[in-house]
Amino acid sequence: MADSVQTQEEVGREAREYPGIAENGERSQAGNELPQAGEERRVAAHAEGLQADDAEEEAADDTEETAVEQAEEEDPLPIDKAQPLTGELVEMREPLFPRDGDIVEKVRLEHPVRFVTAYKVTYLSQGLRVKGYLVLPRKPERCPGLVYCRGGIGRVGMVRLPRLAALAKLGYAVFAPFYRGNDGGEGRDQFGGDDTQDVCAAIALLRSQPEVLPRPVALVGFSRGAVNALQAARDCPDAGPVVVWSGVSDLLETYEERVDMRRMLKRVVGHPKKDPDAYLDRSPVAWAGRIQPPVLILHGTADANVSPRQAGLLADALAAEGRDCTALLFGGEAHAFSREAEREAMRFLARWLENKWTSSTFCHV
Repeated sequence: MADSVQTQEEVGREAREYPGIAENGERSQAGNELPQAGEERRVAAHAEGLQADDAEEEAADDTEETAVEQAEEEDPLPIDKAQPLTGELVEMREPLFPRDGDIVEKVRLEHPVRFVTAYKVTYLSQGLRVKGYLVLPRKPERCPGLVYCRGGIGRVGMVRLPRLAALAKLGYAVFAPFYRGNDGGEGRDQFGGDDTQDVCAAIALLRSQPEVLPRPVALVGFSRGAVNALQAARDCPDAGPVVVWSGVSDLLETYEERVDMRRMLKRVVGHPKKDPDAYLDRSPVAWAGRIQPPVLILHGTADANVSPRQAGLLADALAAEGRDCTALLFGGEAHAFSREAEREAMRFLARWLENKWTSSTFCHV
């Protein structure tokens, strides 16, 4: 952590408000190229300049799954390889007038982490039954709500309870949707398509819980989850401050950078030459002006899964629209932060969220 954005003490006290991402006190080169007006022209140029032609992509497909598995080993949210969690059914109901966010099944899990209570929940989203984890701190007073948007797709990057428990121990009521089509949930995960409605429904779910304060609900989006979190911030009126952690901000950049992901992206999202609008809607840099809540960007300079350039692109796009954005680069950190850096980031995240929640210019408690 010697090469983090500022000195250890400075990062502990404050972050430099954008414009610009700071690394060692200077403007980062990652974000110097601002997204330009006329996104349609940008998408066309981007598609024209794709580095590998279709023949090369097909040749790469043969080894893609192995490459994906190797790359995702660095993901801080791998599928939990422990024994399946057991629990007690505490709620099952069929709402007479069903709404997004209604819980239809709730199982209390036998979870070893002290000071938190964990549930596996089935809830409604656009009429679909979707799964997720609800983790609550064991304390008598009400607490802020936070939705954690996972990375990956399918079993890769599936939510793990220890990360959620760490957030709950900071004092948040945490809900993490698995997204539709995962872990027996209905529907199909579209990597930032209709599955974002599962995040909006999760916000409604948290706001309906008696343990949760009547504040806008914070969002933390890791990796691909940053797309879902920022879409929810764009579309859901009860969305609060957003933390983008090692996050994707331009899916076209991801398509270029991650040859090993192209087959999945073409299958789930489409080809960027044929379906440019699908990539635009999953690229927050293209609609940064529509993001009202404040945004905190955390990214490692050694991230090989999502380039730190994407952090710079997002920060520049938000700054160009006059949005509230704080950005920190962590020197030498990969997609998954080291334990020390993760703890530092968590502490800063908690202070930043509380500052934004209590700001009279944004939140009303």
